[in-house]
Amino acid sequence: EKVKDLAPDRILEKYETVIREMAEPVSSRTTYAEIAAYLIRMLPYPNGNNLVKKILDEFRIKYKRRPAMMDELNCVEVWWMHDEHKTKTIAAAKRYAEKIFKEDCSGHDFFHEQMMQ
Repeated sequence: EKVKDLAPDRILEKYETVIREMAEPVSSRTTYAEIAAYLIRMLPYPNGNNLVKKILDEFRIKYKRRPAMMDELNCVEVWWMHDEHKTKTIAAAKRYAEKIFKEDCSGHDFFHEQMMQ
């Protein structure tokens, strides 16, 4: 069994706690990209879609004056709304996360590569 299958609710809860703590202070695009990466990692978990949508909706209102954060949240939304997002694995999300830590996803080159896999 995979870890996500053993205690998915607890794992999602931990992700949510970490994301909210990271989002509170004004930060750099790198931190916002890390938040986006965590959100993407949450999607394959049971009920992950609902929790990610809730967080995205809340952050769009609460942090609307942070354009870099909004850009990174847009990356999550594009990933999430893609027709094949349900087939994406945690490994694919991890690869995406590792890439955006090194490169701003606003260019979406890597993003589109992931969509085509």
